[in-house]
Amino acid sequence: MKGYMNLVEANITEMSQEGSLQLNVETPSNDIKKVAENNKYGILNPKFNTTRNYCIEETDMLFYQDTQFSVSLPDSIFSMHFLLDGSNEFSYRDKRIDIPGGHNNIGIVSAEENWHSKYKSNDYCRSFAINIRKDPLKKLANQYPDNLGALFYLFEKGETCFLNERYRMTTKEMLNVISQIKNANLFGNCKNIYIEAKVLELLTLQLQQGKYECSDKNANQCKNIDDFEKIHEAKRLLLADLSHTPTIPELSRFVGVNECKLKYGFKELYNQTVFECLFDYKMELACKLLLDTDKTIFEIALECGYAHTSHLTKAFKRRFGVNPHGYRNKA
Repeated sequence: MKGYMNLVEANITEMSQEGSLQLNVETPSNDIKKVAENNKYGILNPKFNTTRNYCIEETDMLFYQDTQFSVSLPDSIFSMHFLLDGSNEFSYRDKRIDIPGGHNNIGIVSAEENWHSKYKSNDYCRSFAINIRKDPLKKLANQYPDNLGALFYLFEKGETCFLNERYRMTTKEMLNVISQIKNANLFGNCKNIYIEAKVLELLTLQLQQGKYECSDKNANQCKNIDDFEKIHEAKRLLLADLSHTPTIPELSRFVGVNECKLKYGFKELYNQTVFECLFDYKMELACKLLLDTDKTIFEIALECGYAHTSHLTKAFKRRFGVNPHGYRNKA
């Protein structure tokens, strides 16, 4: 977790150079508002407690002006996040998540993601987060694939996403477990064992609030990490050679899953059917070749897996409302 501390310090330095913000990361948080009176901009006070499997972070913040952090992480994180007090706005790409105090979520943030976190002036914020390391997360996902399999798959893919579209209300049971984790020192040399047990209890309470519930008898076809990897391999094989596209039965034999699991597992992971994925890929490739090369329409049709120019033209017009010649000329 030393890397994360360096990240905080690097961002503080960068913002100070810009003259927009200066933060004190050393100040104790016993009376954060009183301490902040001696600081021109406010304070940021992170505290960390690490075990072999988790990093627990408590952060107090109070700024005298509207403040935004622009952050990139050294590694992707899987975080159980609780905003205990205050409010926060988290944004990345074209998405924005408003986080009110007393709410929680499970978030995956990619190391490749540039994200922003905004805080309002004079708004005392207090957060509690548990970041689960990759190896223990993988172990949990294999033990409880129905609950964590899909999330771990997205984590390994380097996606940025959240368990719930909106943060959910933090319950009294959750607050009680958080308090117990904070006071784990009372258990002496059994402290880390106690923390491990309480983190799993807190994770269970969060997952109970989650959206991964479905009454469809064909839902949740992927039961472990091997299933996710097989579906991922099926997609790779599907798009590897467009001139010889495998059928569903062929794909299922190649990757070693039955046809039902392949079809519904593919939909579960990629939110589209096998052939919707294939069609989208062909159309994206056709657009790229039309814009970036001087290849003829016939050559592009062959490269996209169509035996005849008319087949590409018909599919392209159905998708974009214009034929390939018109698309190229308009561009």
